[in-house]
Amino acid sequence: MDYEEKTKLSNLMDLQRTEYHKKHLQSIQQAIQEDGVEVEGYFAWSLLDNCE
Repeated sequence: MDYEEKTKLSNLMDLQRTEYHKKHLQSIQQAIQEDGVEVEGYFAWSLLDNCE
């Protein structure tokens, strides 16, 4: 396995980020179901996304 393949694999196995987003989505789902909150969208955005 070369460097590029390892990098792609490690990006897919980013468990901390996956768990972070999973918890946020669960909280959104809970707010919709329990409080009737109207959610029109969800954007996974970071501070570094603006540094182009």
